[in-house]
Amino acid sequence: FYFSHFLVLFILLQAFKGAINIHRKRFDILKDEIKHCIGEEYLARGTIQQRLNGVARSIEEISWSLIKLIDTLLYPKAILDEEKVFYIKLKADFYRYLIEVEPDTNAIEVTLDLYSKAFTLACDNLWKADPIRLAVALNYSIFLRDYCDQHDRGISLIRDAHENALDATISMANIDKEILDLIDLFKAYVEDKANNNMNSTRK
Repeated sequence: FYFSHFLVLFILLQAFKGAINIHRKRFDILKDEIKHCIGEEYLARGTIQQRLNGVARSIEEISWSLIKLIDTLLYPKAILDEEKVFYIKLKADFYRYLIEVEPDTNAIEVTLDLYSKAFTLACDNLWKADPIRLAVALNYSIFLRDYCDQHDRGISLIRDAHENALDATISMANIDKEILDLIDLFKAYVEDKANNNMNSTRK
């Protein structure tokens, strides 16, 4: 019963993430539109900025509401290690969304600490190919790359997670599709970075 309850919460929270991701995509589109306002289009900048501010407020409101929900209700009642890792990672994700709207040094430090905590807890307690553990590794790596200027560390983290997941599933006949998709994503991420490094060296 308890695991089923967590699964319901997991699905609901993923739905909230889906909703906020729509706002994030809209935010990126509007930011791009403002950058390219020239000539007569410049007159539309004020209107676009108003829309951008509205989307930013929506992202902030949803993020802070869910951070508060995690802090006051969800994480304090978490029993399973999967729950604890999931909620810490989710809290870090919502802080990252806030940073995307308004970069803030303190928020970056908080987010880095949360991802680090979630990753350590996942490595200590979850199966090497657990989807939650893999998702933590992916988001942590991306955050290190995009906000902490730690590209090499991020790539190393993803590479290790990929190899560990392969080792854990190599003898399995039936592997969950979510795990396979994450493993493939890790492989593509590492190969893409390796190719970029080779191209940079050639230049």
